[in-house]
Amino acid sequence: MKILVATDDRLFNYDLCAAYISLGFEVHTGLANLFLRQQDFDLIHFQWPEELASPNPTDRTTVQRAIDCVAWWRQRSTLVCSVHNLLPHYASKDGTSHWLYESFYAQMHAIGHFNQTSREAVAMTFPAVSAEKQFIHGMNLYSGLRRFSAGRTEARKALGIADSRFVVAAIGQLRSAAELTLVQDAIDRATDSKPLPIFASRLPARRQPLSAWQSYRHRKWARRHAALEFHGFLNDDVLVRLIEASDAIVIPRLKRQMNTGLLPLAMTFATPVIAPDFGVYTELLGTSENELYTPDDANALAGAIDRMAHKPAEALRTANRELSSQWGWDFVVRRILDQIGGPTAAVHGR
Repeated sequence: MKILVATDDRLFNYDLCAAYISLGFEVHTGLANLFLRQQDFDLIHFQWPEELASPNPTDRTTVQRAIDCVAWWRQRSTLVCSVHNLLPHYASKDGTSHWLYESFYAQMHAIGHFNQTSREAVAMTFPAVSAEKQFIHGMNLYSGLRRFSAGRTEARKALGIADSRFVVAAIGQLRSAAELTLVQDAIDRATDSKPLPIFASRLPARRQPLSAWQSYRHRKWARRHAALEFHGFLNDDVLVRLIEASDAIVIPRLKRQMNTGLLPLAMTFATPVIAPDFGVYTELLGTSENELYTPDDANALAGAIDRMAHKPAEALRTANRELSSQWGWDFVVRRILDQIGGPTAAVHGR
């Protein structure tokens, strides 16, 4: 079977392609292959619909071009997608984003979700999309990053962190300055654990850059806490070092969002997670020893940080390895193939 992974994203493409290749399939990747239409593919696995309408997923002409392309492929290949978010990261206010997603989903033969929360959110937002073709394929991991793993002890040595310090990390893109403030206030109030912060987060430059006052306040806060700060995008080896050196990864959220790449990123290395108590986090972590907190509540987040500090670190990591033992693209790919009927089911015009 010949497969196209239709995305230019490079963060997880390695693992997803490797999962298909491990089953003996021929795998290609990249959006150019989709739009050039110069090869035949039995199965096309999509990720973000807005990526197809780049560089302007809010322009109706560009969106129509993307949908026409997907419709062309529907007559020739089996189409499946993994649902990452409910609408584009920069959703339009005129309904174009909703139209893009609904039209895209209509062309899919199967729609895979990382969790039940995702499936329910799509069903509520896009009731016209068939429920029969939607299924849960499970959560991914970033297994390819494990080649950079050195373990907690070596990671801390490299960063100059004492083994006895309780370390919490905020990593990845924040959605707003308020999420930054949430982390800062919670760490200020976690007086029991007195955590050492690792801060490698950033705000979306296109939407809400920090004001001069907010930047000053953050620099002052970071100095007061002796925070380890990392700016810009991180090389993979540095990213892994930060995750392994941390006793907990904090996921700061003010309200309900559907999915996050931080959860599988932390769980790839079994690092404990402190997450908001809703949706996917409650669904996947609710019965675990990871900590949940009320969204947009700095006191609740501080309490979760303090509780995490008193838990045996190695036992937590062992439990997280067990929890995520059925996660990963290998499992996802097999569930996709089961949903479409196996490798021989990708018949043109399905």
